[in-house]
Amino acid sequence: MNPESLLKLPGETGTAVASSGQPRLIRFDRYMLDLRRGTLRSGEDDIEIRPKTFEVLKLLVENAGRLVSKDEIVAAVWPGVFVTDDSVVQCVKELRRALGRDGKRLVRTVPRRGYRLEADGPTDLSATPPDSVEVRADGQPGSVAGAALAAADGRLAGLDAADMQRVTAIAAENKLILPSFVINRPAASVPSQLRRYSGIWASKIAFNGGTGRHAMLIVTDVEGDGTIMGYFVCGPPTPQSAELHPAGFVQWLGKVSDGALTYRFPLGTTMTVQFTGDNIFLVLNRTDGFRPTVTMEPVWRLADEERNATR
Repeated sequence: MNPESLLKLPGETGTAVASSGQPRLIRFDRYMLDLRRGTLRSGEDDIEIRPKTFEVLKLLVENAGRLVSKDEIVAAVWPGVFVTDDSVVQCVKELRRALGRDGKRLVRTVPRRGYRLEADGPTDLSATPPDSVEVRADGQPGSVAGAALAAADGRLAGLDAADMQRVTAIAAENKLILPSFVINRPAASVPSQLRRYSGIWASKIAFNGGTGRHAMLIVTDVEGDGTIMGYFVCGPPTPQSAELHPAGFVQWLGKVSDGALTYRFPLGTTMTVQFTGDNIFLVLNRTDGFRPTVTMEPVWRLADEERNATR
């Protein structure tokens, strides 16, 4: 099975694209630029902007901290088309309105020259750095279950080879297709009630009391405002499965509120995650009203790694 195959969540009528290994989510300041969906996000909310305004923002984000001239913007956003400076100005105005109180702070005008995005270190949250170490379920390149871990901004959480062998062994046993992923250590200011989400959980008993698919939840990024990002990995169907879509994985960006992590998939299904002791209880609230559930046990948790490091 190709790890780039499509994953359709139970109860959905379309498909969601699994990770392709190409940059899809770029974080800048408190915003996310979703390159696959072509949207600007704040937390779990989409911010509506026109396609050309999105392209202007993308160019500024890719060149954060550098002056981008109006001519450069026109060449990138309107290639081969004659437009006036006013087209650029209108896109920048819309962008600042979309960013609200952050608009003028983030998008600076350099008089008669162009614009500069003032944001600390835009971070590609879905690309695997080139110095990554890849670990496969059977120790051989090209196996179905595999995950790549690499240092990102010097904040790699403390998974070692034994941890990854355990993760890939569970994935292989349950026929899960793992994405390439990077787990970043949260900033020191992130409180413990949010840090506890950082980790990897897997189903010991499959969905719906063991009759459905196995699953794994990988939490890669945890922010102090409750923004959480990761992957939901779903195994192949069983004879009791209502849908016969293949195994796959989907990347998500959710928010913690009132003690629960929630994320709304593009096609309507909402994922809710709550802690039950050391385990997590995951519910998929489908668009047809059915609610598949599964309890997942920790495979690796940042909280355990940090606790062991202080002993």
